[in-house]
Amino acid sequence: MSWLKGVSGDGYADAFSLSPGAEEADAAMREQVRLGLGERDYALMSLVIAGLLGCPRFMDSVRGLLPAVEAVKVIEDWREAGLSSKEQAAMVYVEKGTLRPHEAGPSDVEVLRAAGFNDTDILSLATAIAYQNHAMRVAAALGVEPL
Repeated sequence: MSWLKGVSGDGYADAFSLSPGAEEADAAMREQVRLGLGERDYALMSLVIAGLLGCPRFMDSVRGLLPAVEAVKVIEDWREAGLSSKEQAAMVYVEKGTLRPHEAGPSDVEVLRAAGFNDTDILSLATAIAYQNHAMRVAAALGVEPL
């Protein structure tokens, strides 16, 4: 249950129900970043961020279609989860964007390009990193589950 008195549910969207315009904007952004990345990449990125932020309790909320056993491996240590080289390159960027965004630079984008990402993919990934960090931090701060 949310820690906000005016929220009756335990979900992220329930918390945003207090501000309908914000709820609509958030839902539109979430849909856009999911479409840009695809379900598997979005789930992997979300799990890595949950692990990095110390929020493993969000695993079931963000794992999407990934089997629970794979999700546990990713959230605990994505480097040992058997990800493809392209997925690993993305997760390095996810980690930097979550923990050390001020260190990101052109070489990070070049690594992603070398792994097979185009500029649209990289923009989608960067946007998704920012969105999911925002969503998980809000969810953690309000006692709700992220989407």
